[in-house]
Amino acid sequence: MASNIRKNLTAAIFWIAVLTNIAGCIKDTSISSSGKDNGKGICSVAGSSFITDPGRMTDSLIGGRPRLGVNYNGQFDFVDFEDLGRTETRWVRGFIDFFQFYDKPSLLQSDPRILNYLRLKDHGYKTILNIKWNFSQRNFPDTAGPEMRRYTAFLTTLLNRVWSETDLIVVGNEPFIESKVTNRGDSLVQFYEKVAHDVENFETHRKHLERKPIFIGAFNNLYLSSWQTNSVEKLLAFAKSDPWIGGVDLHIHHNGINQLKVAMNAVKDQIRADQKIIVTEFSLVKYFKAQLDLAIPKEFADAYHYGEAMKNYQYIDRALKDPVSQKEWEDFLSSSSWFETRKHYLRNAFDLLKTYPRFAIATYAMRQSFPPGQNFTAGTMPWILNALYANRTVRMDPGSPTPFNYAWINDFVAIQDQ
Repeated sequence: MASNIRKNLTAAIFWIAVLTNIAGCIKDTSISSSGKDNGKGICSVAGSSFITDPGRMTDSLIGGRPRLGVNYNGQFDFVDFEDLGRTETRWVRGFIDFFQFYDKPSLLQSDPRILNYLRLKDHGYKTILNIKWNFSQRNFPDTAGPEMRRYTAFLTTLLNRVWSETDLIVVGNEPFIESKVTNRGDSLVQFYEKVAHDVENFETHRKHLERKPIFIGAFNNLYLSSWQTNSVEKLLAFAKSDPWIGGVDLHIHHNGINQLKVAMNAVKDQIRADQKIIVTEFSLVKYFKAQLDLAIPKEFADAYHYGEAMKNYQYIDRALKDPVSQKEWEDFLSSSSWFETRKHYLRNAFDLLKTYPRFAIATYAMRQSFPPGQNFTAGTMPWILNALYANRTVRMDPGSPTPFNYAWINDFVAIQDQ
């Protein structure tokens, strides 16, 4: 009995101390003029932060080992759970375009992109959501002005809609592409810092009941020195300095595997030891683009009665406008040495990414997307060659599952078991 009293008394004293510290920490959760929580709501007891370490949060999400998921970009409206299940992944990534919903808020309740996204976790998937801010035709607002306050207010509405169904959130999609070239200086950096603070404050005011790793990005083309700008350095420095930020997101669309390594090296020493790197887009699309003006293989042309002068881009254009059989599409790619010699790119790329201790998650293109009736030319970026599914170039047979693209799916599934 006396032992139980001592144990209960000890526990009571401990929790009184904890609650006293918490009360002291949360008594002021006001927001500064920059949009940053003043910090008085964040403190430590016995040297341990109440804010779960961002990197460890990511580790717990991925089960301690790197993961490979699928990427829908802005096409959550095309989520098909049968197709998704055939990939055997548990991770799904995409973006929500802030201004599409800001300009028409009612879409938050009815748009199929939102509705399908909200269904993912019910089907057992883990989710990565990038918030896209398209400033290609807009100027960044004064971060202390009324326009920014309106953005912040609607961001709160958007986050309230998706927060519970999101495992990892990225502040941004492609900041240094989705902006005017002349605006990619301090105004860009200050805007994304402000949005990051807004997301942090949103989480704080939910009393940390649903903590999420918050990432910054995505940073594009970092294998090119011309993209390693002063503004990129400033945004990376902000990500490293802010204790709420769990890491950085990279997009690496490149020509060769070594450029993947260069891009990872560009950031691996610019983040904290507890932070992670995610790669929510990557592909060999720039290498594939360089092959579009080559003639299709002679043996393929003979077998399918095409002229030997037909170029790769012309054949792809034809397949997009009049889809071919799955065998023909696979024969085209497998007989093309430029593709066949790269058919294990996915495996090789993931093996490289895994050599980086701070790498956590990558996501790869799920499906082909190309506007109906539009011409595919030698100058078109051939994103469709990257996709796991050949839903645009291959004829869809009624009652049959969506056809896979050539080569990628076998290695993608094998990676799930690593």
